[in-house]
Amino acid sequence: MTARFKDNPLYHQPAWKRARLAQLRKAKWRCELRLEGCQGAASEVDHIHGIAADPEHRFLRAACTSCHRKRTAQQGNDAKRGRPKNDPEPTSRITWD
Repeated sequence: MTARFKDNPLYHQPAWKRARLAQLRKAKWRCELRLEGCQGAASEVDHIHGIAADPEHRFLRAACTSCHRKRTAQQGNDAKRGRPKNDPEPTSRITWD
């Protein structure tokens, strides 16, 4: 867990826990990012626009740990460089049965 995660009280509220579980179920516990190195099975949930822009947890997607870390790092690097928030297009790297 990062310090930012632990320090944000929105992650400790029942609304977040419900939204997280609902998104994982909706995605059938499969990663929706599918970036290079995707693990396939989702165990985390990503705020598409960041939690500051979505405190009601409406814009979410299920993610594996690998993809979530990559996306979060990319968002942080983009913010430092003043780049706009553009999500990469997901690519199919896994065949779901």
